[in-house]
Amino acid sequence: MVEVIVNDDRKYTTWLDANPNGFVVNTYNPPKATYLKIHRASCRTISGKPTRGDSRTTRGYAKVCSPIMVR
Repeated sequence: MVEVIVNDDRKYTTWLDANPNGFVVNTYNPPKATYLKIHRASCRTISGKPTRGDSRTTRGYAKVCSPIMVR
């Protein structure tokens, strides 16, 4: 099941922990076709501590999370 997470770092972190083999699309909020980046849930750029201290899901971004690759 695909889950969209916006403005909820706790939910996003919990999802990452429960789905280490999943995939995450990072996009703007609201989404724009010009910025849709897919990552493995284990990718350090979306699962590690934010580099600038920002939260992971706020500041205009959303995460579209899937435990498996959806075709």
